[in-house]
Amino acid sequence: MPSISVILNTYNSAQFLLETVDTVLNQTFQDFELIVIDDGSQDHSLTLVSSVDDSRIKVFPYANAGIAASRNRGLQHATAEFVAFLDHDDLWHEKKLENQWQVLKAKPNAAFAYSWLKTIDEAGNLIRTYPPIRHAENAYEKLLIKNFLHTASNPLIRRKELIEIGGFDEAIYGADDWDVFIRLAANSPIAVSPHHEVYYRIVKGSGSANVEKIEQGCLQVVHKAFQVAPLELQPIKPRTLGTIYQYLCFRTLEEMTDRRSGLKSLRYWQKSYKNNSKLWGIVPTSKVFGKAILVMIFSPIVVSYILSQISRSSQA
Repeated sequence: MPSISVILNTYNSAQFLLETVDTVLNQTFQDFELIVIDDGSQDHSLTLVSSVDDSRIKVFPYANAGIAASRNRGLQHATAEFVAFLDHDDLWHEKKLENQWQVLKAKPNAAFAYSWLKTIDEAGNLIRTYPPIRHAENAYEKLLIKNFLHTASNPLIRRKELIEIGGFDEAIYGADDWDVFIRLAANSPIAVSPHHEVYYRIVKGSGSANVEKIEQGCLQVVHKAFQVAPLELQPIKPRTLGTIYQYLCFRTLEEMTDRRSGLKSLRYWQKSYKNNSKLWGIVPTSKVFGKAILVMIFSPIVVSYILSQISRSSQA
């Protein structure tokens, strides 16, 4: 029986799939099984992953049911003490599993261990390195405010505890991982592997880029979480909503699908500021309004060019 079950969910993943599989196979920690759950791909994802010659890889094709359902299906097939989920376009540092496994072995009461995050673009170029966050032990309140893990590709989780809370909520779109983190942290302490080990890929037009659906999913998580949160934590709900709408504001401007994105981002800014004005200083507000106005006036291509020229001038 392996020590870790890695669950890789795929859906029309041919562009990134082999690179993502390699990021698992090249781990320094080699005692794992790689469970690939294909969620009804219409491209040649299944052919690609089936061509990889490694006895630890187990491929299970299903009809399309969504990411949360794929994660639950993978959990049903998992046999190890620990499970790690990986989206088809994300990557890991080679020591990710080893470091997190060591942390959980040293802290047997922790439900999961998480690492720090970097974002990359479609070509694998670095976009942003997130600052270290050391929320260990009782992180329930911190997770109620913000999903500082960002993605299901981040933590190594004790399988038993994940099964005990019922796995992923398949009614939630795009934020089912945050819901799981909150429920796990409500029952148990967590632990941190203090390294930047997760590379979260930003792909325009992907499921994670559907901002309006993400908003719906996040609000589902908030409603569900605060229904059962202790009375003393109810006052932090506006902080949570402010953080959500701040993220949606920034993400809308990143996607810049059309001129309406500028107006949408300002609506998200307004909701964020209304719930938690402390998130917004003069500089970030000015940047949001400046970019939003450009997006409303010019096409996304022109705005990208203008911003690139501004960036070059500031670096000169």
